[in-house]
Amino acid sequence: MSFSFACLFQKLFEDMDQHGNFVESRNQMYLQLRNSLAENVEFSKPQEKVLSLNSKWKIVQGGVETHSRNLEDCYKLLQHFEQNAKKMRSWTLESDLTHVSCDSS
Repeated sequence: MSFSFACLFQKLFEDMDQHGNFVESRNQMYLQLRNSLAENVEFSKPQEKVLSLNSKWKIVQGGVETHSRNLEDCYKLLQHFEQNAKKMRSWTLESDLTHVSCDSS
């Protein structure tokens, strides 16, 4: 009977060692990942980061609004140009240009 308990305990200790090795390897991987993230991400001042991002976003929004107004102004100018071009074309089609001289004298 003692032999079977010895084998059982030996198997149990082997399983515990394997599990311990597994846990240790996972802990090492966790520490490596954590250190890697710590190098790339600064967690110490999240509120400052948020405020900085918000101020940058407001600058971007202001730029977008300015560009939008500029586009609207350009569109109005293009409409005005198109109207003038149509008037000029109508005038040239309606006018009798056969009597116009190209001489500057």
